[in-house]
Amino acid sequence: MKNLFVYYLAILSPFALMFWMISNEHDLAFVITMLLYSTIYRGVTDYFRLKARGYIGLEIARLLIPFHGRRRFLRDLYFR
Repeated sequence: MKNLFVYYLAILSPFALMFWMISNEHDLAFVITMLLYSTIYRGVTDYFRLKARGYIGLEIARLLIPFHGRRRFLRDLYFR
């Protein structure tokens, strides 16, 4: 996932499913999906982005903590 456009497409595409859940009143499914998105999905996508950018020795466990592991690599994830 070296391409920034592909990365943004990967992290923003689940919002279509979440929007559909909100509009069809699936509240519990929306909450579960939001929790899975913010922990597991974003951690895995950020790991693969950083791995493609050359951060080989990165621990995936740090990225599974929301907002904690990504703070260090903010510029490399979102702007390069």
